[in-house]
Amino acid sequence: MAQYEPDEPPFELVKRADWGAATEYPHPPGSWNPKNGGIILHCLPQDHVAPESHTNCFARVRELQTADMVVPGPEEAPAEPDIAHSYLVCQHGTVFEGRGVLRRPFANDPISGGNMRYYAVCALIGVQDTPSDAVLASLDGLDHYLGDLAGNYAAGLDILPHDAESGSPGDGIRAALRSGGVGSRPRPPSRPRPKPKPITVVSRSGWGAAAPSDPIGTVSTGSRTGYLVHYSGATATQTPRDIQRGMMNRGLSDVGYNFLVDVDGVVYEGRGWHGLGAHASGFNTAYVGICVIGTNSDMNDGSGALKRPIADALVSMYHKANEIMGKTLTRSYHSNVESTECPGDILRAWVNGGMPGTVREVADDFGGGHGSIGGGSGNGTYPNVIYRSVSGQQRAVNGLGYSPPLEVDGIFGPLTEAGVKWLQRLVGTAADGIWGPNTEAAYLAYVGGSSRGDTSVRSVAGQQRAVNGLGYTPRLDVDGVFGPLTEAGVKWLQRRVGTADDGLWGRNTEAAYLAHIGQSNDVGAVRSVAGQQRAVNGLGYTPRLVVDGDFGPLTEAGVKWLQRLVGVDDDGIWGPNTEAAYLAHVGNSGSGGRGATDIRPVSYQQRAVNKLGHRPPLDVDGVFGPLTDAGVRWLQRLVGVDDDGLWGPATEAAYHTYLDHGARLAVDGVFGPATIRATQRAIGTTPDGDWGPASKRALQRHLNEIDDAELIVDGDFGQASVKALQTYLNRIVGARLIVDGDWGSATTSALQRALNQAKF
Repeated sequence: MAQYEPDEPPFELVKRADWGAATEYPHPPGSWNPKNGGIILHCLPQDHVAPESHTNCFARVRELQTADMVVPGPEEAPAEPDIAHSYLVCQHGTVFEGRGVLRRPFANDPISGGNMRYYAVCALIGVQDTPSDAVLASLDGLDHYLGDLAGNYAAGLDILPHDAESGSPGDGIRAALRSGGVGSRPRPPSRPRPKPKPITVVSRSGWGAAAPSDPIGTVSTGSRTGYLVHYSGATATQTPRDIQRGMMNRGLSDVGYNFLVDVDGVVYEGRGWHGLGAHASGFNTAYVGICVIGTNSDMNDGSGALKRPIADALVSMYHKANEIMGKTLTRSYHSNVESTECPGDILRAWVNGGMPGTVREVADDFGGGHGSIGGGSGNGTYPNVIYRSVSGQQRAVNGLGYSPPLEVDGIFGPLTEAGVKWLQRLVGTAADGIWGPNTEAAYLAYVGGSSRGDTSVRSVAGQQRAVNGLGYTPRLDVDGVFGPLTEAGVKWLQRRVGTADDGLWGRNTEAAYLAHIGQSNDVGAVRSVAGQQRAVNGLGYTPRLVVDGDFGPLTEAGVKWLQRLVGVDDDGIWGPNTEAAYLAHVGNSGSGGRGATDIRPVSYQQRAVNKLGHRPPLDVDGVFGPLTDAGVRWLQRLVGVDDDGLWGPATEAAYHTYLDHGARLAVDGVFGPATIRATQRAIGTTPDGDWGPASKRALQRHLNEIDDAELIVDGDFGQASVKALQTYLNRIVGARLIVDGDWGSATTSALQRALNQAKF
């Protein structure tokens, strides 16, 4: 048995090879830490499953795997690369290995974090079937078996039914859970809940505020009577400095809000608790104004409710305001006191619903909010000021090889705090768990990066490829997940190249590895030959090179052409100077000599293309041929980046934005109902698909607010309004439109790209 498994399972276990599983695919990158969760129990979706001979159970499991791997149509959910469950239990009590221990399942939706922290165990019975004693005994045995695994693969203490709405896993299994017939592993009666992390408030100096152009008045606590919620109505990627700049350009002396909140729940000091606001005419003295950065769609948790980090920040600041003012303030929102769409449907419903959320501590001592308001250097130090968002901290910790990887959820809990302390010890600064300027500076010095440095010296996938390239056996799955197998491989490589085998790929390991492979004079050392060929093709070389990994005279000529294009000596050798010049040319500062396509392996590029509905689907074979190149270019056009066929950081970011926040429109230049509704959602008006005067006025207001267009808000979207729209699209997505006031298909296509990128 593998080292992470107990010696003998208390049931009959059929391994994948023994039930005839199809090829095991690598799991997409993502957090997998069942120690923090446990087990979720399922059954089959039908009401009844007829009894059958045990021989048929093997065929049923194979059928389930095939069903999970079927490629869907463009409107359906994407297929998974394997059977969805971790284990399956047949009517006879036999346990079949599905995804097993090493790979997270994909069956535990809609439970939050279900696929990151819980094994998925499915009984092969129907919702209304009575489970046999053999089924119940094996489910209970699996609970003990998975709980006894080593390290972070051990199942946590939770054992949960899957879904009340569908009835899974059925009343019989639910009853056994309640009685202890299933889930008999010893469990404490309850686990203490950790104290919520204080709300992070970034001072004016922390976000680089400009000094007000005129003095800001102060308001006494006795004059405050209310708490007014706003939204910015523009993209969630705006910074407080962007909003301050826009307001000051329109004649205000400073950002108008007392505080701002981003979609990760980070609070930014504006005019502070006692500054006279400029956010709602007639209510600036009496009401503390707090603005969520983003649009209605940016705040949606997927179910139509307000995202939890935003809710917690707003309600915590409300309670802090009550404490400071010595009274209970009236809760309200902008459109309740003025005629406006602000703050959007979700925030309005949240305030009217009583502002639900977790009240967390807000410290008193960030600078400026209780006294005079200064610029970027005029405020004191607040102990929870951050220089990197919580999700950015989590990515940075994972990027340096922390195991188990943190879930990148933007929530600063005890696991994230432990990870940050680990990183702080690694980079040589005080391990206090607070990511301040010292930690940021030490981290950037460690990775040799700039302020964007959320990645390690070499990506996890890059480490896995390097280990395999030196002959490690068995070969690692290049899946971007830093688990125990990858750690063992990295340690093996470190011993081979002559550096400390600590499992952390830092600067010393990178230097030793590059020296070992002879990067200075090896045509394939810094970038594989196939990677060089793709890079040459990506910059427009003709005739295009065949991407075959063979460095012949045609490839050498192409590399020399590229070297002349990017401004280095054309010696035909792709060394560190060529790599650096190439990455600078394509807009990727890079680190550690990684190629642009190393951000996402070819097989995952192919799966991503298929996931967005490309027809015909690409073969997921890991080979970057002309069909994959065409598919990647199709995806790039869809998500709104240059279609160069190279999956670099811009494509990766746009792809995730498209999945997480984008409108998912076809970029076809047709201003139809889908595009109209997406536009209406972005500008904060009713998404009914009818492009009438109300929507046109909302777009004019939006352009005035976000781009200082100075349009007359009259609902007549004529040449002046179209020119303002074209100018804005040129700025945010580089549309290169002719600003002629003619709203044609090119303008609509640019709008669709902006909506897909959630930039509008």
